[in-house]
Amino acid sequence: MSEQDDIYRLSQNAQRSAEARLFDCFDGLYDDESGDSAVGAFCGCYTCIVREVLDAAWPWLYQAATHPDVEPPTD
Repeated sequence: MSEQDDIYRLSQNAQRSAEARLFDCFDGLYDDESGDSAVGAFCGCYTCIVREVLDAAWPWLYQAATHPDVEPPTD
């Protein structure tokens, strides 16, 4: 597997994790029987969505950002 494949896999995992979290959060918002995995109170506003997406995707994004083949940005 190439380094590009590795970065792509990490980005796909971040996307899937964020989507799964949002599905779970919205299920919890509209279904009293469903337990949600929200980090905080979730009302569905943009602030809640951004918070949950970042929290769910962060482990994968961190791995991608600190991958040895990723060069830091230049000024």
